Amino acid sequence: MSRDIDELCIKQSELMKMVFKTQCGLFAKLEKFTVGILGGFYYLGKRMIVMPCRARCCYKCDKTISFKNSINNSVLKFCVLERTNEPYDDKESINKIVREMDKKFIEEREKIGRGYNCPNIVQKFDRAVKEYDIRRCKEFNCMNDICVVTGEKRNTELVNIFYDIKHVEKQGFLEFETWERDLKYFDTRVARDLAEKYIPIIQKEEPEKLNLRIQTRKTKSLEEDLERVFIKLMGGEK
Repeated sequence: MSRDIDELCIKQSELMKMVFKTQCGLFAKLEKFTVGILGGFYYLGKRMIVMPCRARCCYKCDKTISFKNSINNSVLKFCVLERTNEPYDDKESINKIVREMDKKFIEEREKIGRGYNCPNIVQKFDRAVKEYDIRRCKEFNCMNDICVVTGEKRNTELVNIFYDIKHVEKQGFLEFETWERDLKYFDTRVARDLAEKYIPIIQKEEPEKLNLRIQTRKTKSLEEDLERVFIKLMGGEK
């Protein structure tokens, strides 16, 4: 039986000394850049110690636990681990498999990226694959002058998307409208071409945001911009 994960809530250095075995007999150790994480959760009423399966061979194994990823409908697989007193053998370990996969992926990513670090070069087992998702560009705050995926020259002028929201209140047969105006969509400014690609996404997924427009100013309103300019001219802001 697997030990309860609560018993493993100890120092990281001690946890990394522990040796585990997968259901298919491979050794496993907690390493920062290979196995990734050990975690615990309840499955069919039992508390289990698991790690994410990343190797291609794991996806053919009938001893893994599978879940559907609700975000992108992919299948997530987990190896159930058991603590063992056997000496760790790296040659017969899931760590070695994943380490070799990661090495090949990094080599391919650098070749595809041509010196650019791109969040849309993702790992599929041991392969580096171009998989364009504008949301990754935003999370990474990508400012590459050339898009690695499309090869197009980018417009990296810093801008933000502003929008308005209309509120309608009914009182009997009467309707009263109020507006929230000049609301910022992003917390910080992004590249112009990224903002342009976000506009149709917002229109589709957040139709309550009206009058979408792209502007270069930092602050919420033109009045605030003018106030900042005035203060700077008066020597009150560096």
